[in-house]
Amino acid sequence: MAVLSNVTLSIAKIPSTPTSVRVTIKYRLTPSRVEQMARSVFNEEVSLLGRDWLTLSMEVPAAREGSLAVPTIDTPIATLGGSSFAVGESMPHVDRSRVFVISKSRLNEDPETTASGSEVQDELLARVKVSYAANKPTGASAPYPAFSAMLTGTWV
Repeated sequence: MAVLSNVTLSIAKIPSTPTSVRVTIKYRLTPSRVEQMARSVFNEEVSLLGRDWLTLSMEVPAAREGSLAVPTIDTPIATLGGSSFAVGESMPHVDRSRVFVISKSRLNEDPETTASGSEVQDELLARVKVSYAANKPTGASAPYPAFSAMLTGTWV
């Protein structure tokens, strides 16, 4: 079974278009030897996700109060799919990247402001999934989705 790794997410301002940003998602697919020999073809799907956190109050030792922040749901902001690629016997891995332009306002998954009036930072991450398009080895299953580290910032 192939393995997805090295998922990175970067967001860059576009000087000529102040209301948009350039999003780049990169990853590596490392096929198994059987997939290389079969010349397996994969379909990719990359998603930009917004992460929200739920704060739970909890009791901690010594009668102090505390809180615990846990991720709730990752909300899809943009999903790109449909691009296919093949692996071969001379390919120990395949490095892929997807670049797209998106409105800054779509990245604003936390529209609140702080007490000082500044905008609450947004948390974004990338998810990469691949599936077999052709030449799937017998008994093989698609690799598990892989995620980038989280980016935090205000882009509006």
